[in-house]
Amino acid sequence: MLCGFLVSACRGGAGTRPDRLFVPLPRTAMDLFYELRRSPGSPRPQGGVRRHASCPGGEEAAGGPGAVLQRGKSRSLGGQDEPGQAGDPSPRPAGPCWESAGGIAAALRAVAVDPGWTPRGAGAVSQDARKESRYLHALPLYQDYWLQCVQEELRGSGGGLARLLSPPGPSRSLRGRPFSLWQELPWVRDSGLLDSLSPTQRRQQEAMFEVIASEASYQKSLTVAVDHFMKSPALRQTLSSLEHHSLFSNLPQVREVSHSLLLDLESRLEESVLISDLSAVVLRHRDALGRVYIPYVTNQMYQEALCQRLWQGNGRFVAALRKLEQDPVCQRQSLKSFLVLPFQRITRLRILLENIRKLSPPGSETSPSLQEAIAAVHQIAGRCEDGVLRMKQTEELVRLEARVDFGRVKAVPLITRGRWLVREGELQEVTVQECPGTASITRRAVYLHLFNDLLLLSHREEGRFRVLDYANPCRVRAESLQVAPLGLPGEAFLLHIARSHTGTPTALILQPPSSADKEQWITAVSLLKDLDEEA
Repeated sequence: MLCGFLVSACRGGAGTRPDRLFVPLPRTAMDLFYELRRSPGSPRPQGGVRRHASCPGGEEAAGGPGAVLQRGKSRSLGGQDEPGQAGDPSPRPAGPCWESAGGIAAALRAVAVDPGWTPRGAGAVSQDARKESRYLHALPLYQDYWLQCVQEELRGSGGGLARLLSPPGPSRSLRGRPFSLWQELPWVRDSGLLDSLSPTQRRQQEAMFEVIASEASYQKSLTVAVDHFMKSPALRQTLSSLEHHSLFSNLPQVREVSHSLLLDLESRLEESVLISDLSAVVLRHRDALGRVYIPYVTNQMYQEALCQRLWQGNGRFVAALRKLEQDPVCQRQSLKSFLVLPFQRITRLRILLENIRKLSPPGSETSPSLQEAIAAVHQIAGRCEDGVLRMKQTEELVRLEARVDFGRVKAVPLITRGRWLVREGELQEVTVQECPGTASITRRAVYLHLFNDLLLLSHREEGRFRVLDYANPCRVRAESLQVAPLGLPGEAFLLHIARSHTGTPTALILQPPSSADKEQWITAVSLLKDLDEEA
């Protein structure tokens, strides 16, 4: 696998600090290095390439011609050495990163920047070679990041991860973690590239870095949710199989997809100093994201109801959960805060991609793919919201059907695919009885359930609904009345049913609680009728 190399080229004479530049070196470029370095007729060196010890993380790579050195592989996001891979404590002599680098570095740089040249196997470390993220330990739980983003948005100031990862002040501690921004990464600082970037370009790099770092933070929280809570034997023993599945749903699959996405994102971070376009990575994973996020988020309503029921009626579950939540790995976060992470992440990912687009130059080469990635994530989030809405509507119909009594009226099923409740409420049915020389007005309560494809009229008695009549909204019309001549209240309106369930027309004068309710009922009925006519 290939990583970016730290190549040094001297611009000035003796004593001049070498310019450092990261370039991805494939085997073809390495072959060029050998050809340029050896004199005519000399044998090709065996045993690999030696990088000078003055390079950050400098080391030797053995293994034969074409072997490469991996830049910064043992470094964490905060610039710390990985456990068991401490840097060489011996002094590093000054000098160029490549021995006799003069024209060689220039030639390698020319190859790397040639737009017509495609690196073979370019990339830092493949997923096959590396199965774990290097950066989880350097980041907070996603709940901390999410809270920081919400607070910044409420204050109207940007920042998000940038503020969360900044060095803590005297009155602000983030559990002592070594946080870092993109511009504070060791290989970014050492490259000397920051001075050549405009403020907008720096912000764009930080925006792309936030996508990567926040995904790592999200993956860290998902790991706690799955390994600490879901796989806990103590918690598992307090739940039935159905309850356990409803509580955690397909969370392991969500973590797997996030893990795969994170490794691809980290590869972009390690390819070179400047992070390249991330939209292609997101697009490559969009099908997997939709496949796991939509069912998980759709199930969240049942998660919430189940959690509430377990807290109220399962003492063993409550005791086991409290013990788990007190573990330091949770950092005082509740199980509920872990269960809502996927929906928070998919909505946040769209915002992060939009931030990158806003900072991209107009008409840039990455604009089309970036816009496509934003649309793809937006579609997934929208389908998640639609799924939640449908589940709530279905649950509402289930609860209502248990309380509806058709009695002598021909019954119709309330729970049907595609049906949802538009509006409901209790109104007064007004009856005008004309007598010689006067008119009397009587009222009785009637309850209306207006669905997208059904209007239900009933009496409410002790929490149940006794059905009086029903009709299709396309056969219903609502309109205002001239109330003064009849002595009716101003809130009254006419509900005309062209054909009820019995096949006969019916007209009702209804009085809602207020004039605003009157307008809302008329608008709702009229809108459903118009939609049906258009269909």
